[in-house]
Amino acid sequence: MKFRTMMRAISFFLVLILLCFISFAQEKYVVSAKSNIKVTGTSTLHDWEVLSNEISGSLLFELKDKGKKNQPLKGSIASAELSLKVESLKSERGETMNGKMHRALLYDEFPQIKFSLTEAIPVNEASTIAKGVLAIAGTEKSVQIGVDLDVSEDTILIQGSKNFKLSDFEIDPPSAMFGQIETGNDIVISFDLKYTKE
Repeated sequence: MKFRTMMRAISFFLVLILLCFISFAQEKYVVSAKSNIKVTGTSTLHDWEVLSNEISGSLLFELKDKGKKNQPLKGSIASAELSLKVESLKSERGETMNGKMHRALLYDEFPQIKFSLTEAIPVNEASTIAKGVLAIAGTEKSVQIGVDLDVSEDTILIQGSKNFKLSDFEIDPPSAMFGQIETGNDIVISFDLKYTKE
């Protein structure tokens, strides 16, 4: 009886130690205001770009090795969520283009663009393949994006870009001047994200 009680006590303390290790090994980071997401494309008149700095989201980083002082941390992204308001995407070409773009993205019905990570596959210490689901204008698409990582004790920097077609998300390219100016179907989404430890 005493032996069984002792084994239960040992098991309990081992579970506590394991939980403490897990909580230490995974660190939460949140998107800072210094982040941006940019969408670029073409039209029959000129190239265009829209930019947003109003991004929200967080990630869990699974720490494997703290490494030496002032050296990048070693580990991988365990989970991540990201979103931005469609209306926060703005062009330098004015409100007319902004309005056409926001309507094309069905912002009234689907006010946010969202990305949810399903798997992160490390390539090396400075790059990762991010697999996830990207939702734009009510259409979800499984995507795979190569990203560059710079991980330190307090910040994680993530950069990358991906080519898409508006038709991938069932979006009709906006037009102007009664159809004389048409937006191209091809776009590039690029991102420069800074995460800070919560």
